[in-house]
Amino acid sequence: MLNTQVLHINYRLRENKISKKTGCAPLECRLTISGQDADMSTDLKIPFTHWDPKAKQLSTTCPDYEKLQAHILNFGNRINLYFQILQIEHEYITPEMVRELYQAKRDAAKGTPPPKQHHTLLQAADSLIDEFEERVNERKKTGIKSEDGDSEETLKQWKSTKLKLIEYLAYIKTKKIPKLDKRYRLTPEQREEYLTDADKYDIPLNDIQPIFETNFRTYLTVTRSGVLQGLAADKQLKSTKQILTYAVEKKWLSRNPLENFFCRTKEKDVIPLSFLQVEILEQKTGLVDRLERVRDCFIFEIYTGFAFQDIEALNEENIYCEPITGILYLSKERGKTDIEEMVPILPPIARLLAKYKNDPYCIQNNVLMPVLSNSCYNGYLKELAIVCNLPVILHTHLARHTFAFIMLSFGVSLEILSKMMGHASIRSTQKYVKVNILMIINQVLPITEKMFNDLGQLNFYRKYTSPEYQRLYKTYTTKFNILTPEQQQQPQAAAQQQAARQASLMPHATDQQKAEAKEQTLQLLQSLQMLQTIQQQVIKQQQDIQQAIQQQQAIFQQQAA
Repeated sequence: MLNTQVLHINYRLRENKISKKTGCAPLECRLTISGQDADMSTDLKIPFTHWDPKAKQLSTTCPDYEKLQAHILNFGNRINLYFQILQIEHEYITPEMVRELYQAKRDAAKGTPPPKQHHTLLQAADSLIDEFEERVNERKKTGIKSEDGDSEETLKQWKSTKLKLIEYLAYIKTKKIPKLDKRYRLTPEQREEYLTDADKYDIPLNDIQPIFETNFRTYLTVTRSGVLQGLAADKQLKSTKQILTYAVEKKWLSRNPLENFFCRTKEKDVIPLSFLQVEILEQKTGLVDRLERVRDCFIFEIYTGFAFQDIEALNEENIYCEPITGILYLSKERGKTDIEEMVPILPPIARLLAKYKNDPYCIQNNVLMPVLSNSCYNGYLKELAIVCNLPVILHTHLARHTFAFIMLSFGVSLEILSKMMGHASIRSTQKYVKVNILMIINQVLPITEKMFNDLGQLNFYRKYTSPEYQRLYKTYTTKFNILTPEQQQQPQAAAQQQAARQASLMPHATDQQKAEAKEQTLQLLQSLQMLQTIQQQVIKQQQDIQQAIQQQQAIFQQQAA
């Protein structure tokens, strides 16, 4: 692709570094490309008194004008030449790339050793992973939890992102789609080939431009041998953005080219299992051994809320007894967040623990439940849904959503649920809140007796018949009723007085006075009409309310009879 970027060079004199002996100051320039700036020295000294700051150029009155101006022009020509060279080699150029090339050429001419090689994308990923792994290992040794949530599961995700990047970079260089996906069952040697040769596919950080986001996402969701769904691809791009942010913090990169990236795919709304569907799973009989074990593990997840990796590692050391009540509960640091999650052992869990207490697999592996690998587990769950005639796709994380639904349905607060699920904040728990018709019924049903009478009619007038309301009504009408007979007389009297005043003024009044008197009379008459209308409305409302009260009393009398 043809590089169409444009380079701008602006000169300025460092006035704060004027030499007292010579009166000269260093000349610097600012390189600007696509809105990005980088400052650099020209290695020239210019007389301060002969520099025009407005025109940003050397004044012709300078004694050495021709010599200094030739140096300035020569510097600018070299910068433009290096920029053109980079345009041929790269699709996207930053000012730092031009500056570093100039300095490298200058140092080479002076015999200075070349500067250190540019950092690359995979080097940045390796550095981040190494630091992350060091924190994880330190936490293992000391047992102190990290505030950054450094866990082994997150470390696995970073390494997975690095593999995806190697795949993509290999595809760019070779135009061949790497078949590293597990479904192809490549030998360890075949997979290791891409890892050992990763340096061949690596690219400098400065070569990465914003289009990298679109191209990488297209590879993951369309081109890759095992394509990823939208959310999974966004996760890899988010991790790549973090790697580049890390490079910016290390000053290996001036700007993150993916700084404007945001997740495009909205998270799917996971609908939990209903109470009836959970009951069908629990009571299903005649299952083959492998499906029965998977069903029991799934039920275990439903009544504990533990994720797959957490129930996979549960053993007897995770069973505790509360000393005051004597109630047994499960407690474990969640693998994803390293936050302790605690759940009482409910009756279904107690039955399952007793069922698999002497199971050979559980004894041999020192676990509480016979959990299979994640892929086999999810595969058997889909088969289980077909056997149980459930119109849903079962997967391990669905059990966690169902646990949250059950707890919220029976009144467990959001704060308690967050602790039970091992979330770092309640915001994470809120994603699991799914309000359905059953929850709505449980909230509305207790107030139906207040809303309706025995005949199923809305008790709208019940409050009007109460003695308390009658007392308040009388107090209100006494205090705020402005339509008393005396007050009704006031507008009429005022109107009569105004009419008499207008008649007395008529013989000697000016046109302006007559107009003012007429306008005041009209205003008083309008006020009188408004008050009379309000009075009629209030009287009508009082009659309606009284009639409704009489009808309600008659209904009560009939019901009592």
